[in-house]
Formats: sequence, structure tokens, C-alpha cells
Amino acid sequence: MKTLDIFCISCYALPFNQNKHGYEQTNQRGARSLARLFLAGGLAAADVVETKSGARIVGKVTKIDGGKIYVTTDYAGDLVIDQSTVIGLQTDTPVVVHLDTGTTVAGTVSSTSDTLNINGTDGQLSTSIEKVAASWAEGEEDPQVIAMKEELASKERKWAYEAAVDIYGKSGNSSQLGTALSARSTLQTAKDKLQFYTNYNRQKSDDVLSADQFKVGIDYSNIFFRQEIVVCS
Repeated sequence: MKTLDIFCISCYALPFNQNKHGYEQTNQRGARSLARLFLAGGLAAADVVETKSGARIVGKVTKIDGGKIYVTTDYAGDLVIDQSTVIGLQTDTPVVVHLDTGTTVAGTVSSTSDTLNINGTDGQLSTSIEKVAASWAEGEEDPQVIAMKEELASKERKWAYEAAVDIYGKSGNSSQLGTALSARSTLQTAKDKLQFYTNYNRQKSDDVLSADQFKVGIDYSNIFFRQEIVVCS
């Protein structure tokens, strides 16, 4: 993975001597000073992730979850880095860190050698990157809690209802009148579906009743089988 640091240096009018040699030296010194100033300022306002391969990713660490470190950068978009390949981590703003021991602490993160330091308001906690189970920005929710809520929501049963009425007829040499009613209630999850339904159909032609049927049924199905019970009258 390549390391790419992007910074912008604005142009300024630098003082110079009339002597050609002096002019060049003065501008070079000024340019180098400006470069150091802007580069230092850019790095101070960003998170840094360092990997075993020597890559240095500068951006914003949005979270650590499931053995992955998520970083947003201006130059490469959103990146996902294997936590096992990371040897250094630094954040410029406080984050919440949840360790595999169950301990949760908030603070800015820095690293020295193989030690990860979390600098909070109550002091410093030293650990290692391997022991970080999750991390997220202050004010946000634990990614593992979010995942659990999404899983529970996907399993939650929700009722849905529908109903329909259809009346039609004609007159002339012969007359016809038809009435159809239907209703259905559905309780569905990602793995199964339960339906209660009813239908009523009545047809009358030239004052002669040709159809008068009422039907009610239950239909249950899942990934393994389907069962339907229907009662007609």
C-alpha cells in the first residue's frame, strides 16, 4: 500500500536580494519554511495509521470493528485496513476505545513502539492494538451494539394489512351484478411468513344468483416448508 500525503502551499511574495545567488537562497529557505509549516499543520489535524509494511495512512479513523480499521481520506476515499497489520495509531481528537477485556475508555490515542496509549481525562491507559475490540467517535454508538440492533430489527415480526373491494355490473337486455371483497393480514420476518386471508365473491345475473362463496384461510411458510389451511362456504 502506498503512502500519499497531500498538502497545499499558497504562493507568497518572498523577500529577495538583487544578487542572483542571494535571490535563489532566500526563496528556497522561505519555500522550505512554508512547506514545513503547512505540512505540520495538516498532519496535526489528522489521524495516522502505520502498518507493518511501512505504509502511513493519513486521514480520519471512523471506527474499529471486527478486526478492521476504517479510515476516510481526502486522497483515496474510504479505506479498510486489517487490524493485524497495524503497528501504530494516532488520533487528533478523543475517541471511545473498547478493549477485549471489557474495559471502555475515552481519550486521544497515540502509540510508541508496541504500546498503544489512550490519554483520557482521568489519566493514561497503556495497552496494545491487538487488544482493541472496537473504537468509535465520541457521541456515537458502539458498532457492535449497532450491529446487534440491526440484527434484532431484521428478526422482528411486523404486521402488514391490505383490503380490496370490487363491485361491477351491467344492464340492458340482461343484467349482471358482481361483488368481491378480500382482506389479508401478513406477519413476516426474514425467515418465515404467516398470512390470514378472507375472500367473498357474489355474482347475480338476471336476478339469478350464480355465485355466493366465502373463503377464509391461513398460510404459513418458512425456508423448510409451507402449510395452508382453507375453509370455504
